[in-house]
Amino acid sequence: MRKIKIIQIILFTLAVVALASCAAKKAAKSEQALPLKYDASSFDYLYSEALKQKLMGNGSEALKYLEQCRIMNPNSDAVYYQMAQILIGSGDLSNGKSYVKRAWELDKKNIWYSNLLSGIYFQENKLDSAIYMYEEAVVQSPGDDNLQVSLANLYSQKGDYDNAIRVHQTLHGKYGINENTTPAYISNLVLAGKLDVAMEETQEAIKLFPAEIKFHAQLADIYSKKGETAKAVEVYRQLLEENPQNPQILMSVCNFMLDEKMYDELFQVLGSVILDAEISMEEKVSFFSRIIATPNLAGKTVEQTLLSLMVLETVYENDDIVLLLRPELLDKNNRKTDAVKRLEEIISKHPDNYYAWEKLLL
Repeated sequence: MRKIKIIQIILFTLAVVALASCAAKKAAKSEQALPLKYDASSFDYLYSEALKQKLMGNGSEALKYLEQCRIMNPNSDAVYYQMAQILIGSGDLSNGKSYVKRAWELDKKNIWYSNLLSGIYFQENKLDSAIYMYEEAVVQSPGDDNLQVSLANLYSQKGDYDNAIRVHQTLHGKYGINENTTPAYISNLVLAGKLDVAMEETQEAIKLFPAEIKFHAQLADIYSKKGETAKAVEVYRQLLEENPQNPQILMSVCNFMLDEKMYDELFQVLGSVILDAEISMEEKVSFFSRIIATPNLAGKTVEQTLLSLMVLETVYENDDIVLLLRPELLDKNNRKTDAVKRLEEIISKHPDNYYAWEKLLL
């Protein structure tokens, strides 16, 4: 046991020294732009102590050492990055962003800095800034496919499908049709309204990867958007026959049937979705929320949905959100009295359900 502890201490010390050595090299690199005179050995000691405290979980102590490092050498991007990580980890996103931004300004080629800064912008819902950071990162590392994929995803989230397609075409030219990036490429073509091109790519993908369910589901979606419902139904029918328990197919079929208002067929499949343990509760709640938000539901469909929600409640009997779906459906369909009655039932059995109380009071 004593020997193991000694080995652990040695490994820990070597890791800290290695990190400190990297910081010293980066500090020297920064000094080339703006020469500074400072005691390098003292800087290394303080930086090593900071890393040790950080690795031990003592963020406040680590910041004290890093602040001394920053004063000694304000051009050390590594110091700013370490400070940013600690601050962000403690919940101080604003100051953390300032420090990582400074680190990136000192070394714009460092992918870690640009990724962290982009992540902060994304968290703040500043997509333009997040995209700019990834664009800069791609310029610095044009061969990094992961950066390209992330940039395409950001373009797509912003609704800039043409740029997303442009990035995917670069990857497409490099790797051809594949199971990793082609589905996203097809999705962006569909979102951009380029259905004919999307159809061609999807059919070629199915020829190359006939067992890849995602491509078949995309083909059905394209048929649906082109108004060729019968062809979409046939694709989904074959998928269900061949893969009756596949959760991805079940959800795709349900979404398609809801879009096409095929309610009788939908409720024949929905029971399997509710009981499928591989489909998350969040996915099920999200789907039922789509049904509830559908305008002008017929009385029969409302009753079918209520019955399905009762089954869902037996699967997740203690979940506060699931319990609110029934009264929400009743309320949306102008059955206020029934909604209030159901909320009162929920509160009597689950008095701590804050959401039910709030809904009832409103």
